[in-house]
Amino acid sequence: MRIVEILSNRFLFYRVASFAFFFLVAAAAFNGYYDKVGFADYAKVTSASNSPLTLHGRFTLESSLDGTADRPYVLRRLVPGIANLLNQIVPARWVDKFYNARNNDGTYLHDKFSKSDVERDRNYFLRYWVVFGLEVLSYFLTAIACYKFCVIAGFSKPSSALTTMAFMLTIPYFMENGGGTYDSPEMLFFFLSAALAIQGRWLWLIPLAAIATINKESYLLFLPVLYPLLRQNFKANQTLYRLGVIAVPSVFVNLYLHWAYRLNPGGNVEVHLYQQLLDVKDVVLMSHPHMTYGILQPRTENIFSVLFLLWAIRVAWPSIPKMYRQHFWIAFGINAPLFLVLGGIAEIRALSMLYVSFVILLAMLFERWVRDAREALLPATHNEEERCLVS
Repeated sequence: MRIVEILSNRFLFYRVASFAFFFLVAAAAFNGYYDKVGFADYAKVTSASNSPLTLHGRFTLESSLDGTADRPYVLRRLVPGIANLLNQIVPARWVDKFYNARNNDGTYLHDKFSKSDVERDRNYFLRYWVVFGLEVLSYFLTAIACYKFCVIAGFSKPSSALTTMAFMLTIPYFMENGGGTYDSPEMLFFFLSAALAIQGRWLWLIPLAAIATINKESYLLFLPVLYPLLRQNFKANQTLYRLGVIAVPSVFVNLYLHWAYRLNPGGNVEVHLYQQLLDVKDVVLMSHPHMTYGILQPRTENIFSVLFLLWAIRVAWPSIPKMYRQHFWIAFGINAPLFLVLGGIAEIRALSMLYVSFVILLAMLFERWVRDAREALLPATHNEEERCLVS
């Protein structure tokens, strides 16, 4: 009888179905990202002098784990730090047992799941799989956080689910020339921050700011973007005060990490303005295609995608609430100049502060689509009911 009650529980069913839905979407998105760029664990990248990098290059997975990467990449310590910590805790004999496990044909079992040269190195074996697991978890939690944010922002559950699916499946297109272990946690922290700000739960943002800054130092610059969202719950001066308090741990984490890795090569930023200006012609000509989801396609940053995005903004903008429009303008004012001056060529992921605004845009478009479909369905339903009554 108890089993029948459980199987009849619609709430439980939809919980399980939602879990499966978000997992499938996150898995597809992660696979698209992983197949495309991996964890920067291949010697594919070239330095500023265009000389080939070794596996311990200036921003590869190995150099990040070892703390030898160039600044600013070495400052992003959350995922490498967790991997290093677990590598110290887990007994070496356990790692050796999994590393030396064999298939029936005598080949290494782990070669069946990864072709990475880094994963084959016993020194990085456990840390590689910890990074892999953390990245998968980040994608899954980002999908849930994106959905929850949309619901908290006032959108219906159907449009929130569609928005989450569309956004997650778009992520691999943002990773044109690479991707770091900090990109997926950054998305998660942005959606969590926006959701907490809308709800006025600012105290939770204090520890979140510290953790998010350990993941990526630029989180400090994201805090002003939260002002319009927090402002809905507090007066202007109270909002500024709370943002100041939230910024304190982020500032201290930044100062500590910059001091701890002050001797690493590189600098606090890398300027790519000249390369970005030269790249404008490729946006129009759509040269340098990329392989995404196993299909050769034009680079994401092209003239048609830009025009379509502007079209979508034109359609949805009048319906977007004022606080989200303010949120967009602040994010755009901060992120766009940074992308132009400091962003890598064709790296849309460098516009990550606009992810929340992009999701709001998608949600507004899907909300209108769902509403129109519902309105088209209702008259048909009423007519059917009338015919049944007459008969």
